[in-house]
Amino acid sequence: MGYLLSLFIATAAIFASLYHLDQGPERLWDFVAFAMVVGGTIAVAAVVLPWSNSKAMFKYLKKLMIYWQPSKKAFIQKSLSVLQNFSLGHSNINFNLNTIEDQLLSDGLELIHLDFKADEIEVILHERLQSYLQTGKSISNSFRSLAKYPPAFGLAGTVFGLVELMRAVSTGMPAQETGIKMAIALVATLYGLLMANLFINPAGEAIEKIVNEEEKSGTLAIQSIMLIAQGSNLLQAQEVLNSYVSVDERVNILQGEASA
Repeated sequence: MGYLLSLFIATAAIFASLYHLDQGPERLWDFVAFAMVVGGTIAVAAVVLPWSNSKAMFKYLKKLMIYWQPSKKAFIQKSLSVLQNFSLGHSNINFNLNTIEDQLLSDGLELIHLDFKADEIEVILHERLQSYLQTGKSISNSFRSLAKYPPAFGLAGTVFGLVELMRAVSTGMPAQETGIKMAIALVATLYGLLMANLFINPAGEAIEKIVNEEEKSGTLAIQSIMLIAQGSNLLQAQEVLNSYVSVDERVNILQGEASA
């Protein structure tokens, strides 16, 4: 399920709860709470998030909005097509270099053309994949670390509200207004919990999920290059690559030829 869809469902649940309680969203607005939680979280984000890899970080944030899990079956078919074209001496193979699997395929073919040995190619591509994945995992861990702070800032905002409440009580504030100020003070804690558990932590978990899928696709790409480097035929390559995916994602080129 996509990150945006999850946010939509959670937002709908919040508004449904407010409707059930016969409360408007304006009841949950407080400037002090907003300033403490949002301002504090942004300040910590400037320290915690890996801004040295800002390009990669924004790439993963973009994937949170529009990411669709790539089809392993389609990639196996593409890998077999690359193997077939390579065996026929065709060099005009198009790759989408924005994906790690296509990047590894492209790099692998280049290394083969440069007469690197198969074991050397495997080591080089694994190092490149691990370097790429390490960046994604670092970004995911940074977001999950950031998620610890909004509840703390929310608690600080609540303390600010309670301090103001106690001062007002000491000056003879009516009991009815005491309850209202108490409710406003607790809004800061609500903001902190929502920001951490609705936005930031799920973003970190979603990025980790994307990285795990990229690891599987990258491993499949490396295996495809190794099959090409070893001179495997289509049937051998098909059976090896099918071992990396579930039954419903397996490819059968003989069935495809028969249907043709």
